[in-house]
Order: sequence, then C-alpha cells, then structure tokens
Amino acid sequence: MQETFVTYQVVAFAVTIALGMFIGLAYDVLRVIRGTFRPSRRALFFYDLFFWILITVITFIVLLSSSWGEVRAYVFIGLGFGAVIYAIVLSKPCYRLLQRIMLYMCLIVRTIIRPFVWITKRVLVVWSFCKRLFRGFLRRIRKGSHKIKAIFYRKKKE
Repeated sequence: MQETFVTYQVVAFAVTIALGMFIGLAYDVLRVIRGTFRPSRRALFFYDLFFWILITVITFIVLLSSSWGEVRAYVFIGLGFGAVIYAIVLSKPCYRLLQRIMLYMCLIVRTIIRPFVWITKRVLVVWSFCKRLFRGFLRRIRKGSHKIKAIFYRKKKE
C-alpha cells in the first residue's frame, strides 16, 4: 500500500513538472503572438486575461485527472520546477522555432489571400467607375426632368 502511495505521488510530481513546462511553452506562444500582431495595451490586457484563465482551467483539469484535485506542496514545487527547466533549457530554441512557424504561417496566409485582395481591388475600381457614371447619368435625368416640369407647368398656366 505504501509503495503505491509513493508511486502515485512521484507520478503526480512528474505530471506537474510536465505541466510547468507546458505552461512555459504556452507563454512562449503568447509572446510570439504578441510580437507578431503588436496589439494595443487594452488588447494586451485581454490577451493576458484569456491566457491565464485558460492556463488555470488546464491546470485544474490536469490536477483533477492526475491527483483527484489534491493540491499539495509538491504540486507547486513541480509547476515551478518545470517552468524553470523550460525557461533555462528550452525557451530560446522553442521561441525561435515558434517565430519561424508564425512567419511561415503568415506567408502562407498572405499568399492565399493575395488573389482575393487583387480581385477585390479590381471590383472596387469598376464599382467606383460605374457609380460615377451612374451619378452623372442621374444628374442629366434630373436636369431634363426639371425642364420637362417647367414646360408642363408653363403650358398648364396658359
């Protein structure tokens, strides 16, 4: 019985170390997104709020599934230890890799969107031309209708 309890705590400690490393990776993803899109200060507040709510929910679910929600000192130690290991060993290479992935994703999206932007610009140019042409046509009709009305009312008075 004692061996299973210790084994269970060692496994839970290992899970919290892995969770701490995952939180570090998730924070690097957030850093790359912030660096790519350069949001305003107000948007940064919501990015951070959403990030920490999401991390809290994930941590709660992992702790609930791995240790039935028991929060002991080794849980906090494991989370901190995993985050420190990630920050020291894996943060720089993962951050660079994530930056490259984001760069390539942006290039792919830009390549896919480029034809639609080109078509949209052409359609807007044609639309603007037709609008100007139609506006001039309506002006001529209005001028002509005023002349017709003037002629009609003049004849009626006589």
